This record gives sequence, structure tokens and C-alpha cells, in this order.
Amino acid sequence: MSTYQPWPLPAGYAVVEHNFAQRGDAAVGYLNLAYLGELPFEVRRVFWVTDTPPQVVRGGHAHFLTEELLIAVRGQIEIRLEWPDGSVAHAVAADPQRAVYIPPYAWRELRYSADAAQLVLASSDYDPAEYIRDKDAWRRAYAR
Repeated sequence: MSTYQPWPLPAGYAVVEHNFAQRGDAAVGYLNLAYLGELPFEVRRVFWVTDTPPQVVRGGHAHFLTEELLIAVRGQIEIRLEWPDGSVAHAVAADPQRAVYIPPYAWRELRYSADAAQLVLASSDYDPAEYIRDKDAWRRAYAR
């Protein structure tokens, strides 16, 4: 078992969104800007998910340390976040100007519209040992 001490849970377990600067207009399109100094963490990894069938539920894990900003570049992503005490929060990512912040200890499950494209900014390099994929182990790791 990890000796990592989890961050305090957010008050009310609210879903936190991060808004990006946007330039342009409907006639020419939009450019969304992420200024590194304005992000809630230093970005160490960027990955994207595409072509996920709508009946597939992705995620099913939490992280010990990694923070993420999840952005729906196209389409819609339904996000279910669960905390170790059983509290649940829901969010819908459907605007490339907004990102949903996922803290390190939140169990996540994601469903995608057929046209969804997801971009994720992560605070750490990929490390399989940093993932908690067993929900019972996750609950035990964060038991208070």
C-alpha cells in the first residue's frame, strides 16, 4: 500500500472547471489558448482519446498523484467522479473552451458521444504504478 497522503477532498466535492482564453468569432472559427502560468499544475503529459463507441465506459481508475484537465475538443463527454466516501459528482464536457479538473484521488468513469475527441493535460509522466485500477483497493487507500 502506498504511503502517499491524499490531498484534502474539495469542499462539497464540487466539479471544478478551468476556462481557457478564446480568440476568434463564428465567421472564422476559434482559437482556445492555455497559458501555462494559468493552469492549476505543470503539464508533463498530453494525450487524446478518439473514436470511443458510445456504449463503452472508459476510465475506471484513479491516480495517486496525477492531476488532469479533461477537454472535449469535439462532441460530448459525460464524466462521473466518485470520492472514497461514496460522494459522487457529475459533469459534462462539451465546450473546448472549458476543461474539467480531475484531482488525483477521484475515481472516474467516462462516456463519449460518437463524435467525441478528448484532450487531456496531465501533471505527470505516464507510470502504470501511479494508477489505482481496483476500486476496493482505492477505497482502502483513502479510508479515513
